[in-house]
Amino acid sequence: MSLITKQQQQQKLNNNRNIDDDDNDDGSTQTSTTVQRKRNSIKLSSTSQQLNQRLQVGVVSNVPTLSTSETTTTKQRHRHLQQTNLDEDFNRNPDINELSSQESIETTDRSPMIMSDEMESPKTSSPGQDGLAIVNRRHYDRVYYFSQILALFIFILVLVWLVEHVGGIGFSKPAQTFNFHPIFMVLGFIIIYSNAMLIYRSFRMELKHKLKLFHTLLNGSVMIISLFGSMAAIYFHQKANITHFYSLHSWMGISTWLLFVSQFCAGFVAFLFPGASFSLRKMMMPYHRFIGIATFALASATCLTGLNEKAIFAF
Repeated sequence: MSLITKQQQQQKLNNNRNIDDDDNDDGSTQTSTTVQRKRNSIKLSSTSQQLNQRLQVGVVSNVPTLSTSETTTTKQRHRHLQQTNLDEDFNRNPDINELSSQESIETTDRSPMIMSDEMESPKTSSPGQDGLAIVNRRHYDRVYYFSQILALFIFILVLVWLVEHVGGIGFSKPAQTFNFHPIFMVLGFIIIYSNAMLIYRSFRMELKHKLKLFHTLLNGSVMIISLFGSMAAIYFHQKANITHFYSLHSWMGISTWLLFVSQFCAGFVAFLFPGASFSLRKMMMPYHRFIGIATFALASATCLTGLNEKAIFAF
């Protein structure tokens, strides 16, 4: 019995020693892992400190120091990039208007460092969307050039018709003076007014504030030309003792002119007046676009009725 007891005690001692050895191995493994983690954290901290020092000194090549001329060039490149992105958006969504370009103009006042970073990372889009935008621009340009040729052809036809078949143009006779009326109205409300409506898309690479001024000048010229055309018609009616504003064409013409003048004044206050807020412009833009298109449609119908009326009276 004593021998068995001694053997059992010896086995217990051996088992305890094995357990202690395993614990020592686990402790050494954990210690080595902890040391390795500390070394990695030290390396990362030292690397970050070196990068911060290089950034402060300006050693990193991605942080250039821009001169005055380079800053101007950078602003121009940034404006061109922003306009290209807006143009792609405009082709994908025709409802985008000049209000979206306000942010593009305001970004030019930021620091050159921010602009250089933004130029290196332009707005991303899928290849399919980019290709669709390019195709839309090409189709628009083709249709625009064709419309300009067609407008010139129509204006020449009106001139030839008035000179060769309706008594000519001049100031010696009241009937010849009246013929200035269709010339001025077609030139103003059909040709110039249509180009004023399309100017933001036709010259999309230009600055928006320049396009806005040119848009205002074109609409102002339409107003002046239409006034001369109306005066020619009123002068003829007075000389020929004809009642004023008795026909459908005359009432359509008055409605068109009043709608155009109201549209011009509202647009001047909302979009050109410096005191107008951005919220007001955003609210007015859909109405401005809709009324502009409606005015052009009414002007086209008025011109058709006027030419038809002139042809009936002449022949």
